[in-house]
Amino acid sequence: MQSRRTTYNGSQTWPLTLLKPINTIPGISDHNGIVVADFYLRAFVNKRPPHSIPLWSRANCDAMKESTNQFAEDFDRQFMSRSIKQNWQSFAKHMKSMLHQHVPIKKVGSRHHLPWMNTTLHRMRKKKGQLYTKAKKTGVGWEKFVECQKATQMELKTAHWQYINGVLVQGLAEGDQKPFWRYIRSQRQNNQGVSPLRSGSQLLFSDALTIARLPSEQFSSVFTKDTPETADIQLQGPQYHPLEKLVVTEAEVCKLLKNLNSGKPDEIPTRLLKTLADKVLPVVTNLIRQSLSTGRLPSTQGLERSIDYASF
Repeated sequence: MQSRRTTYNGSQTWPLTLLKPINTIPGISDHNGIVVADFYLRAFVNKRPPHSIPLWSRANCDAMKESTNQFAEDFDRQFMSRSIKQNWQSFAKHMKSMLHQHVPIKKVGSRHHLPWMNTTLHRMRKKKGQLYTKAKKTGVGWEKFVECQKATQMELKTAHWQYINGVLVQGLAEGDQKPFWRYIRSQRQNNQGVSPLRSGSQLLFSDALTIARLPSEQFSSVFTKDTPETADIQLQGPQYHPLEKLVVTEAEVCKLLKNLNSGKPDEIPTRLLKTLADKVLPVVTNLIRQSLSTGRLPSTQGLERSIDYASF
Protein backbone atom coordinates (compact mmCIF):
# COMPACT_ATOMS: atom_id res chain seq x y z
CA MET A 1 0.00 0.00 0.00
CA GLN A 2 1.20 3.52 -0.80
CA SER A 3 -0.21 7.01 -1.29
CA ARG A 4 -0.28 8.85 -4.61
CA ARG A 5 -1.88 11.88 -6.24
CA THR A 6 -3.32 11.99 -9.75
CA THR A 7 -5.16 14.65 -11.74
CA TYR A 8 -8.52 14.60 -13.52
CA ASN A 9 -9.07 16.68 -16.68
CA GLY A 10 -5.74 18.36 -16.01
CA SER A 11 -7.24 20.80 -13.51
CA GLN A 12 -8.67 19.01 -10.50
CA THR A 13 -6.29 17.16 -8.20
CA TRP A 14 -7.64 14.25 -6.22
CA PRO A 15 -5.77 13.06 -3.12
CA LEU A 16 -5.63 9.28 -3.19
CA THR A 17 -5.47 7.37 0.05
CA LEU A 18 -5.28 3.78 -1.22
CA LEU A 19 -3.17 2.15 -3.89
CA LYS A 20 -3.90 -1.54 -4.32
CA PRO A 21 -1.87 -3.39 -6.97
CA ILE A 22 -3.45 -6.40 -8.64
CA ASN A 23 -1.62 -9.38 -10.19
CA THR A 24 0.79 -8.33 -12.91
CA ILE A 25 -0.07 -9.06 -16.56
CA PRO A 26 2.98 -10.47 -18.39
CA GLY A 27 3.63 -10.25 -22.07
CA ILE A 28 3.19 -6.50 -22.72
CA SER A 29 6.55 -5.49 -24.22
CA ASP A 30 9.18 -5.53 -21.48
CA HIS A 31 6.84 -4.14 -18.79
CA ASN A 32 4.30 -5.69 -16.44
CA GLY A 33 0.80 -4.18 -16.41
CA ILE A 34 -0.76 -3.21 -13.07
CA VAL A 35 -4.42 -2.47 -12.40
CA VAL A 36 -4.70 0.26 -9.76
CA ALA A 37 -7.81 1.20 -7.76
CA ASP A 38 -7.53 4.57 -6.02
CA PHE A 39 -10.27 6.02 -3.84
CA TYR A 40 -10.63 9.18 -1.77
CA LEU A 41 -13.63 8.77 0.49
CA ARG A 42 -14.94 11.31 2.96
CA ALA A 43 -18.19 11.25 4.90
CA PHE A 44 -20.08 14.54 5.13
CA VAL A 45 -22.17 14.84 8.29
CA ASN A 46 -25.06 17.26 8.31
CA LYS A 47 -24.00 19.42 11.26
CA ARG A 48 -25.79 22.66 11.88
CA PRO A 49 -23.27 25.47 12.44
CA PRO A 50 -23.42 27.46 15.67
CA HIS A 51 -25.95 30.27 15.47
CA SER A 52 -27.38 33.05 17.59
CA ILE A 53 -30.92 33.28 18.95
CA PRO A 54 -32.27 36.70 20.06
CA LEU A 55 -33.98 36.67 23.46
CA TRP A 56 -36.93 38.95 22.77
CA SER A 57 -38.43 38.51 26.24
CA ARG A 58 -35.39 40.31 27.71
CA ALA A 59 -35.15 43.05 25.06
CA ASN A 60 -35.09 46.69 26.13
CA CYS A 61 -38.06 47.86 24.03
CA ASP A 62 -38.28 51.31 25.66
CA ALA A 63 -34.69 52.16 24.77
CA MET A 64 -35.17 50.89 21.20
CA LYS A 65 -38.30 52.98 20.69
CA GLU A 66 -36.67 56.14 22.11
CA SER A 67 -33.58 55.74 19.91
CA THR A 68 -35.66 54.92 16.82
CA ASN A 69 -37.86 57.96 17.39
CA GLN A 70 -34.77 60.20 17.32
CA PHE A 71 -33.48 58.38 14.22
CA ALA A 72 -36.80 58.94 12.42
CA GLU A 73 -36.59 62.70 13.05
CA ASP A 74 -33.04 62.89 11.70
CA PHE A 75 -33.96 60.69 8.73
CA ASP A 76 -36.89 62.95 7.80
CA ARG A 77 -34.57 65.96 7.56
CA GLN A 78 -31.93 64.26 5.42
CA PHE A 79 -33.60 61.66 3.20
CA MET A 80 -34.45 64.07 0.34
CA SER A 81 -30.76 64.88 -0.20
CA ARG A 82 -29.70 61.20 -0.38
CA SER A 83 -30.27 58.40 -2.86
CA ILE A 84 -32.53 55.43 -2.20
CA LYS A 85 -29.46 53.27 -1.71
CA GLN A 86 -27.98 55.60 0.92
CA ASN A 87 -31.29 55.93 2.74
CA TRP A 88 -31.82 52.18 2.87
CA GLN A 89 -28.29 51.58 4.15
CA SER A 90 -28.86 54.16 6.88
CA PHE A 91 -32.12 52.50 7.91
CA ALA A 92 -30.64 48.97 7.84
CA LYS A 93 -27.61 50.11 9.88
CA HIS A 94 -29.85 51.62 12.57
CA MET A 95 -32.05 48.51 12.83
CA LYS A 96 -29.03 46.23 13.14
CA SER A 97 -27.55 48.45 15.85
CA MET A 98 -30.83 48.27 17.78
CA LEU A 99 -30.73 44.49 17.55
CA HIS A 100 -27.14 44.25 18.78
CA GLN A 101 -27.41 46.86 21.55
CA HIS A 102 -30.80 46.16 23.14
CA VAL A 103 -31.61 42.51 22.39
CA PRO A 104 -29.59 39.85 24.27
CA ILE A 105 -28.18 37.05 22.13
CA LYS A 106 -27.92 33.40 23.08
CA LYS A 107 -25.32 31.25 21.34
CA VAL A 108 -26.49 27.79 20.35
CA GLY A 109 -23.77 25.26 19.62
CA SER A 110 -23.67 22.62 16.92
CA ARG A 111 -23.68 19.60 19.26
CA HIS A 112 -26.39 17.11 18.36
CA HIS A 113 -28.41 16.01 21.41
CA LEU A 114 -30.14 12.64 21.08
CA PRO A 115 -33.62 12.78 22.61
CA TRP A 116 -33.55 9.13 23.69
CA MET A 117 -30.41 9.51 25.80
CA ASN A 118 -30.98 9.29 29.56
CA THR A 119 -28.87 9.22 32.72
CA THR A 120 -28.38 5.45 32.63
CA LEU A 121 -27.07 5.49 29.06
CA HIS A 122 -24.72 8.37 29.80
CA ARG A 123 -23.27 6.44 32.75
CA MET A 124 -22.79 3.32 30.63
CA ARG A 125 -20.97 5.32 27.94
CA LYS A 126 -18.76 6.94 30.55
CA LYS A 127 -17.94 3.57 32.10
CA LYS A 128 -17.11 2.14 28.68
CA GLY A 129 -14.67 5.00 28.06
CA GLN A 130 -13.01 4.44 31.42
CA LEU A 131 -12.57 0.72 30.75
CA TYR A 132 -11.08 1.46 27.33
CA THR A 133 -8.58 3.95 28.75
CA LYS A 134 -7.55 1.52 31.51
CA ALA A 135 -7.17 -1.41 29.09
CA LYS A 136 -5.13 0.68 26.66
CA LYS A 137 -2.72 1.82 29.36
CA THR A 138 -2.28 -1.48 31.21
CA GLY A 139 -2.92 -3.97 28.40
CA VAL A 140 -5.33 -6.00 30.55
CA GLY A 141 -9.09 -5.80 30.99
CA TRP A 142 -10.06 -5.93 27.34
CA GLU A 143 -12.68 -8.60 28.08
CA LYS A 144 -14.53 -6.29 30.47
CA PHE A 145 -14.35 -3.48 27.93
CA VAL A 146 -15.79 -5.63 25.12
CA GLU A 147 -18.56 -6.88 27.40
CA CYS A 148 -19.45 -3.33 28.47
CA GLN A 149 -19.29 -2.12 24.87
CA LYS A 150 -21.78 -4.77 23.70
CA ALA A 151 -24.15 -4.02 26.59
CA THR A 152 -23.99 -0.29 25.88
CA GLN A 153 -24.70 -0.75 22.18
CA MET A 154 -27.66 -3.00 22.96
CA GLU A 155 -29.16 -0.48 25.40
CA LEU A 156 -28.64 2.37 22.92
CA LYS A 157 -30.43 0.48 20.15
CA THR A 158 -33.30 -0.44 22.49
CA ALA A 159 -33.75 3.16 23.67
CA HIS A 160 -33.55 4.41 20.07
CA TRP A 161 -36.31 2.12 18.80
CA GLN A 162 -38.48 2.80 21.84
CA TYR A 163 -38.25 6.51 21.06
CA ILE A 164 -39.20 5.95 17.39
CA ASN A 165 -42.15 3.74 18.35
CA GLY A 166 -43.28 6.35 20.86
CA VAL A 167 -43.18 9.08 18.21
CA LEU A 168 -45.16 6.94 15.76
CA VAL A 169 -47.79 5.96 18.32
CA GLN A 170 -48.17 9.54 19.55
CA GLY A 171 -48.42 10.84 15.98
CA LEU A 172 -51.10 8.31 15.06
CA ALA A 173 -53.05 9.02 18.23
CA GLU A 174 -52.93 12.81 17.91
CA GLY A 175 -52.87 13.03 14.11
CA ASP A 176 -49.60 14.98 14.22
CA GLN A 177 -46.86 13.79 11.86
CA LYS A 178 -44.43 16.65 12.47
CA PRO A 179 -42.34 14.92 15.21
CA PHE A 180 -41.82 11.89 13.00
CA TRP A 181 -40.73 13.86 9.93
CA ARG A 182 -38.54 16.07 12.13
CA TYR A 183 -36.75 12.92 13.22
CA ILE A 184 -36.41 11.75 9.60
CA ARG A 185 -34.83 15.06 8.57
CA SER A 186 -32.40 14.88 11.49
CA GLN A 187 -31.05 11.58 10.12
CA ARG A 188 -29.84 13.14 6.86
CA GLN A 189 -26.19 12.51 6.15
CA ASN A 190 -25.73 14.81 3.16
CA ASN A 191 -25.12 18.51 3.57
CA GLN A 192 -27.50 19.61 0.82
CA GLY A 193 -30.88 18.54 -0.50
CA VAL A 194 -30.24 18.98 -4.24
CA SER A 195 -28.57 16.26 -6.28
CA PRO A 196 -25.59 17.16 -8.52
CA LEU A 197 -26.54 18.96 -11.73
CA ARG A 198 -24.99 18.56 -15.17
CA SER A 199 -23.96 21.59 -17.21
CA GLY A 200 -23.39 21.95 -20.94
CA SER A 201 -19.83 20.66 -20.54
CA GLN A 202 -21.24 17.29 -19.40
CA LEU A 203 -19.67 17.70 -15.95
CA LEU A 204 -21.55 17.17 -12.70
CA PHE A 205 -21.45 19.98 -10.14
CA SER A 206 -22.44 19.61 -6.50
CA ASP A 207 -21.36 22.92 -4.90
CA ALA A 208 -24.18 25.18 -3.71
CA LEU A 209 -23.19 28.21 -5.80
CA THR A 210 -23.17 26.31 -9.11
CA ILE A 211 -26.40 24.47 -8.27
CA ALA A 212 -28.09 27.83 -7.71
CA ARG A 213 -26.59 29.33 -10.89
CA LEU A 214 -27.44 26.54 -13.37
CA PRO A 215 -31.29 26.63 -12.94
CA SER A 216 -31.17 30.44 -13.13
CA GLU A 217 -29.29 30.28 -16.44
CA GLN A 218 -31.71 27.67 -17.78
CA PHE A 219 -34.70 29.82 -16.82
CA SER A 220 -33.29 33.03 -18.31
CA SER A 221 -32.25 31.29 -21.56
CA VAL A 222 -35.86 31.03 -22.77
CA PHE A 223 -36.36 34.80 -22.75
CA THR A 224 -35.41 37.04 -25.67
CA LYS A 225 -32.69 39.56 -24.94
CA ASP A 226 -33.45 43.01 -26.28
CA THR A 227 -30.93 44.77 -28.48
CA PRO A 228 -30.84 48.48 -29.38
CA GLU A 229 -32.54 47.61 -32.69
CA THR A 230 -35.42 45.67 -31.09
CA ALA A 231 -35.86 47.60 -27.83
CA ASP A 232 -38.69 49.80 -29.20
CA ILE A 233 -40.61 47.04 -30.99
CA GLN A 234 -43.99 46.33 -29.39
CA LEU A 235 -45.81 43.05 -29.90
CA GLN A 236 -49.34 43.03 -31.18
CA GLY A 237 -52.02 42.65 -28.59
CA PRO A 238 -54.44 44.55 -26.41
CA GLN A 239 -53.19 47.91 -25.19
CA TYR A 240 -53.83 49.11 -21.65
CA HIS A 241 -53.69 52.54 -20.16
CA PRO A 242 -50.71 53.21 -17.89
CA LEU A 243 -51.26 53.07 -14.15
CA GLU A 244 -52.12 56.23 -12.37
CA LYS A 245 -49.70 57.69 -9.88
CA LEU A 246 -49.40 55.37 -6.88
CA VAL A 247 -50.20 56.94 -3.53
CA VAL A 248 -48.66 55.26 -0.47
CA THR A 249 -50.20 56.13 2.89
CA GLU A 250 -48.83 55.49 6.35
CA ALA A 251 -51.92 53.49 7.27
CA GLU A 252 -51.23 50.99 4.49
CA VAL A 253 -47.55 50.71 5.43
CA CYS A 254 -48.43 50.24 9.10
CA LYS A 255 -50.76 47.38 8.19
CA LEU A 256 -48.02 45.73 6.12
CA LEU A 257 -45.42 46.05 8.88
CA LYS A 258 -47.67 44.57 11.56
CA ASN A 259 -48.65 41.62 9.34
CA LEU A 260 -45.18 40.62 8.17
CA ASN A 261 -44.46 36.91 7.97
CA SER A 262 -41.39 35.28 9.43
CA GLY A 263 -38.15 36.10 7.67
CA LYS A 264 -35.03 38.24 7.84
CA PRO A 265 -34.84 40.67 4.94
CA ASP A 266 -31.32 42.10 4.92
CA GLU A 267 -30.63 40.49 8.32
CA ILE A 268 -33.38 42.54 9.97
CA PRO A 269 -35.63 40.20 12.00
CA THR A 270 -39.36 40.49 11.42
CA ARG A 271 -39.93 40.61 15.17
CA LEU A 272 -37.85 43.79 15.36
CA LEU A 273 -39.83 45.46 12.56
CA LYS A 274 -43.11 44.58 14.24
CA THR A 275 -41.89 45.85 17.62
CA LEU A 276 -40.80 49.20 16.17
CA ALA A 277 -43.56 49.47 13.55
CA ASP A 278 -45.04 52.68 14.98
CA LYS A 279 -41.63 54.36 15.21
CA VAL A 280 -40.21 53.34 11.81
CA LEU A 281 -43.51 53.98 10.03
CA PRO A 282 -42.53 57.39 8.53
CA VAL A 283 -39.09 56.06 7.58
CA VAL A 284 -40.42 53.03 5.68
CA THR A 285 -43.13 55.14 4.04
CA ASN A 286 -40.56 57.64 2.74
CA LEU A 287 -38.39 54.79 1.47
CA ILE A 288 -41.28 53.30 -0.50
CA ARG A 289 -42.28 56.66 -1.92
CA GLN A 290 -38.71 57.45 -2.97
CA SER A 291 -38.40 54.01 -4.59
CA LEU A 292 -41.60 54.56 -6.60
CA SER A 293 -40.63 58.07 -7.69
CA THR A 294 -37.09 57.13 -8.76
CA GLY A 295 -37.92 53.66 -10.15
CA ARG A 296 -35.13 51.99 -8.18
CA LEU A 297 -34.96 49.32 -5.52
CA PRO A 298 -32.09 49.15 -3.01
CA SER A 299 -30.07 45.93 -2.93
CA THR A 300 -28.05 44.37 -0.14
CA GLN A 301 -25.17 43.63 -2.53
CA GLY A 302 -24.58 47.32 -3.19
CA LEU A 303 -26.30 47.16 -6.60
CA GLU A 304 -29.50 48.85 -7.68
CA ARG A 305 -32.18 47.48 -9.94
CA SER A 306 -33.95 49.93 -12.20
CA ILE A 307 -37.69 49.48 -12.72
CA ASP A 308 -39.84 51.44 -15.12
CA TYR A 309 -43.06 51.71 -13.14
CA ALA A 310 -44.69 53.73 -15.92
CA SER A 311 -44.50 50.72 -18.25
CA PHE A 312 -46.88 48.67 -16.11
